[in-house]
Amino acid sequence: MLNKFAEVSAEMSHYKTAIICITETWLKPSSLTSFYSVEGYRSFFNNRVATSGGGTMILVTDECFSKQVACDVTNNDAYNICAVVIGKGRTQTVVVCVYRAPWATLGDMEDMCQLIDSVGNYYFKK
Repeated sequence: MLNKFAEVSAEMSHYKTAIICITETWLKPSSLTSFYSVEGYRSFFNNRVATSGGGTMILVTDECFSKQVACDVTNNDAYNICAVVIGKGRTQTVVVCVYRAPWATLGDMEDMCQLIDSVGNYYFKK
């Protein structure tokens, strides 16, 4: 992400993309996320805590109401989940961007799936 952000920004501007999900951002909580903003978009992140690599990011056009619904840091570096709700009321959609490290264990995968399920269950319960 660090060396590709200008290219990503240019592609977004050219194609007028409403939503973009990016994995392997390689950002950490201490990263200056304001550097990774694109005019006309809101940026949402989930960064690794201890190790390098991984990380997820969702960019949503300012034309859409959007807010992050999962934490911006995942305490388990085996996965990163960035979840954003887009829209209001009955027109809400949840967009989830997931990164899973190749060394993640079965237990890590189960934890990751439970977190994804909890986001979905919260927003789509009847």
